[in-house]
Amino acid sequence: MTLDRKAVLRNAQKQLRIGKIGPAIKLYEQVVRETPDDLQTAALLGNLYVRAGSPEKAVNLFLGFAEGLRGRGLHGQAAVAFQRVLAIADDNEQALLQLAEIASSQNQHVEARAYLTRLEERRRGRGDRKGAAEILIQIAELDPHDFDARLAAARARQETGDNKGAVADFKRTADDLIDGGRHAEAATVLKEAAQLVPDDAGLAERLFDAYLLAGNFGEARAAARTPAHWKRLATTLIAVDDDDALDVLREAASRQPDDLGLQASLARRFVEEGNAVAAAEHLRPEMAEDDPALLLAIAEIQLRGGHPDKAVDLVRRSVTKNHEMTPDVSALALRASGAVPETAWTLMQLAVDGWATHSDLATAASALEEFVQRVPDSTPALIRLVEIAIDGDLPDVASRAQAQLADAYLRSGDAAEALVIIEDLATRERDNPAHIERFRQALLALGESDLEGAITRRLNANLPFDGSGF
Repeated sequence: MTLDRKAVLRNAQKQLRIGKIGPAIKLYEQVVRETPDDLQTAALLGNLYVRAGSPEKAVNLFLGFAEGLRGRGLHGQAAVAFQRVLAIADDNEQALLQLAEIASSQNQHVEARAYLTRLEERRRGRGDRKGAAEILIQIAELDPHDFDARLAAARARQETGDNKGAVADFKRTADDLIDGGRHAEAATVLKEAAQLVPDDAGLAERLFDAYLLAGNFGEARAAARTPAHWKRLATTLIAVDDDDALDVLREAASRQPDDLGLQASLARRFVEEGNAVAAAEHLRPEMAEDDPALLLAIAEIQLRGGHPDKAVDLVRRSVTKNHEMTPDVSALALRASGAVPETAWTLMQLAVDGWATHSDLATAASALEEFVQRVPDSTPALIRLVEIAIDGDLPDVASRAQAQLADAYLRSGDAAEALVIIEDLATRERDNPAHIERFRQALLALGESDLEGAITRRLNANLPFDGSGF
């Protein structure tokens, strides 16, 4: 028999008006059973349950309604029903979880985080540490760029005794921070992870690397554990002319007495200071003329003595005999860049060619970036950096180098060459105002009177074929 919905609802209203809440509830229940999509009547029924002192019935009613609506893909209506649940029982976990899931599925991460945060606070408030940790982990999964949330999730794992999971989270977060160039923050995260597993050699290695990348040489020194660490730290400090370079080099040499390269480097440092006695202590009989490290040490002495041709020849022999001397050649080029930039560029080319031969283009690009920071108008170095970055699939490095090269051309008056580069940059990175300003400078230098019109025409001419009628 078909339910006369209007009649039943009218009868239910009559019962309410004469104070008969129980009969009214039974009538509304009939309507809800027959018309499960009638959220308005369900809301009335839920309110009556609450008034009748049965809030749990209202909660169950709205939860059932919400789950049914969501199962049919009616997420907006389901969210309204779950909100009704919270209006009755603001700590209902099922409603909070489902509302967070609905919000997240619609990319409403702020709302999702708010629901989950309420749930985490309630669980923590009742002493459910594991349950609270589970919610913190869900919060971290909302936005991979929310590093604070990810770290909170890692610490939550730690709090519940899941050190392995915490360390894994710390490592992944540190990797993403390093990828984003946030080396100091990555080092802080790795240090926290290392405190959980102090015997993890791989983690100690990553922490040391992060300190070096961040330029935090004091912490890198404290984190150095192996002879290789000390050697790398010493090489880095020498390259940046740090005041502690000699002290660290001494430590590195003492830890690797058989490393002729270190001993030669230390001897060279003493030679620079005019301390021949100390230098002699580190020169060994086996340091023959053809030893790559000694060749490089002698090369630097020749370079400082005003004999660049002899120095270049010695460096070439050194790196030809041993490819592992390439980083030291690069370091020498950087040290020489301020005094003899042309010779320094010749040396840097030797290093870059060595890395390129062994397909280590990322390292070559890093060395070239450091070089052009010191010699910003070296167009050959900038050109080589662009080439290496493109060959090494390093688009960000290539774009930075192109911009520097364009600026160098503008400063030298080569506006036509600059314009070719600028047009390429502005076409690929149209929202970068710095490229547009370079565009203006180049066009102005070439005598263009209608700067904005010329820019617009050139950019429009380079629009991609996107199927929109072109």
